[in-house]
Amino acid sequence: MGAEHTSFVGREAELAALDDAGEVVVVTGPAGVGKSRLVGRWVESMGRATARADLGAARDLEDALRRVARALSLRFGPGDGDRVERVVERVGEVLASRAPIVLWLDDADAVVQSLGDAVTAWRERGVTIALTSRRAKLEAPHRAVSLAPLGRPEALALLIDRARRVRPDFQPSEAQRRSLEALVERVDAIPLAVELIAPRLRLLSPARLLARLEAGRTGPGDALRDALDRSFELLSPWERDALAQCTVFRDGFDVEAAEAVLDLGEGAPDALTLLESLVDQSLLRTESVPELPDEVRVRFFGAVRERAAETLCDPAPVERRHVGYFVEAAERWDAGIE
Repeated sequence: MGAEHTSFVGREAELAALDDAGEVVVVTGPAGVGKSRLVGRWVESMGRATARADLGAARDLEDALRRVARALSLRFGPGDGDRVERVVERVGEVLASRAPIVLWLDDADAVVQSLGDAVTAWRERGVTIALTSRRAKLEAPHRAVSLAPLGRPEALALLIDRARRVRPDFQPSEAQRRSLEALVERVDAIPLAVELIAPRLRLLSPARLLARLEAGRTGPGDALRDALDRSFELLSPWERDALAQCTVFRDGFDVEAAEAVLDLGEGAPDALTLLESLVDQSLLRTESVPELPDEVRVRFFGAVRERAAETLCDPAPVERRHVGYFVEAAERWDAGIE
């Protein structure tokens, strides 16, 4: 595993959580939040042998196992590689012979639910196993470490650090720091998005880059979009439709509002079930409202909203239901005051 070529910013608490996670850990979080980078830093700090299998393109369990075997330079005779049990057994034998070793199953979104038996068998060989996935759906004993976007100070430090890689003399003024803080806010402090906008500070001032982002004239780039596209491909049609319809909410919403606005057709799961799934897959996030202790708000990440809105084929009916719900809510509120 090669060393990183850029500095690592923040994530001390998450690294400590990985240290305490035990034998099997699943690092979850939205696209671009830095799951792979975090695990890479963690295994590097352990100083142990590591085998990394990239499962991003794995189609099913058999394909995933072949990729794990390849990461271990394991070869099979005719027919052996077609038997799941035999592959799991041989991989376990090789891992045990190389102990202590960390098996890193990276980008396991599409196959995490099918890896439970294999992970259990390998764990019993005394192997430490780390997976990265948008969702913690591993059917085996594990510890989940949820990775949120960076804190605003850490994201600002990351942006300035990366800007200095293209402009070594970059020393932002107070006014420029305010624009940089707004840039961080604009991309939800998602590390990949921060990394992708930083090189544009070579030719643009922070204020001008912010203006372009707000006008939609530039964005974090194709890498983040590709990551989001992979996330969307794993959604069911109902989940995809629900996510698209939720983009009519401009500033967060609650379950009751979603139940009133979503219309997914006959046979669809209820709104609560779909929202739980979308939060679980790191496409929506929840937050508490201090002044309303009984309320939980659901919000989009900005890049997810923009991508989901593109898939809303006919927004007019959704917007009518949205307006109708809030008109009715306002009328109820007025009646309560009177």
